[in-house]
Amino acid sequence: MILYYTGASNNNEAQPKVNLSLGNYVSNSPVPSGQIGATLNNVTKLTEARNDKYIFMLALKNTTSSEAVDVTIYYDYPTDNQYKLELAFVSPSTDSLGDELYEKILSTSSLPITGTFAEYSGVGNAINIGNIVAGESIGIWFKATLIAANIAEPTCDELYSDFTNEVEEVKEQEINFSISYT
Repeated sequence: MILYYTGASNNNEAQPKVNLSLGNYVSNSPVPSGQIGATLNNVTKLTEARNDKYIFMLALKNTTSSEAVDVTIYYDYPTDNQYKLELAFVSPSTDSLGDELYEKILSTSSLPITGTFAEYSGVGNAINIGNIVAGESIGIWFKATLIAANIAEPTCDELYSDFTNEVEEVKEQEINFSISYT
């Protein structure tokens, strides 16, 4: 089972621009282990002012030779995370050649028509998405919504304290994404 970026012009082509993983065909570009968050933009003043949502799609492809049974997914992130993460699972349609094809959105702020978003944070909120036949995929829409309280501007005293104590600004968040199957 491998996560791939979407947004390829044709089935199984490369997707070198991870920020264009917006549906359409499944690429041949796997998401490197530990790099799902690389598709999220850094929080900027403009992002914060607009209170943007960030939406993208990855495809979970069964690259094994047998059916993956009881595919279960959940994630864990810190309580002070900058984004609330929600997922929507969708099945592909096929084009005239029989290749898998997903809905394509216009930008990372567009909502897909298909799929219902829900939060699956923690093992207690895991979702069993069923089985995935060998060689086939399931689309996973990711919707990240800013949590304003967790990105609030630091006070002058906080900035000074961080400066004098040489505290480095946190630029990454760790989200543990878990996929299990039998």
